[in-house]
Amino acid sequence: FVPVYSPVTYQRIATGEEYLESVSSSVEVVSFNGHGAEISHQLGGAPATDDYLEVDELPEPGAMLYSLLSCSTGDFTHPDYLAGHYLFDGDALLVTAATTPVFSTGDDSQELALWKLGLPFYKARQLSGGEGLASTILGDPTLRLPAADSGARASISINRLDFGDIAV
Repeated sequence: FVPVYSPVTYQRIATGEEYLESVSSSVEVVSFNGHGAEISHQLGGAPATDDYLEVDELPEPGAMLYSLLSCSTGDFTHPDYLAGHYLFDGDALLVTAATTPVFSTGDDSQELALWKLGLPFYKARQLSGGEGLASTILGDPTLRLPAADSGARASISINRLDFGDIAV
């Protein structure tokens, strides 16, 4: 799970470079909480025109899920919409993104924590109250994370079976 900005404090917790590395990595979830538009992310602090990164500048996506907590990145009426890049140009199976400008995007941490427990994504969103997040689910909402391998294995060894008295 690689967030760029804290959804609670809105303080930067990853650099733009770290975010770009996470985009193409094989992590399960990448979360972007920052300014955005139909075809771009803003990787800097305050809104400025020189720190936006457009779709054609992004690496090939490698994560399973992208949570884009920013304005308009899921606007599928735009031909080169950003969420579409994450969903169709790499390995992603699910992207959540706002389709319009939003005042506040919310906090997806509870939703993602429930998803990590093995719930299908739509159920994790429902139980966490995530329907209030300003985002649309794009992709497969029934997606589950692979179960973590605990290393535990059952082994049964039987030398003799006793069915007792059987009446026919």
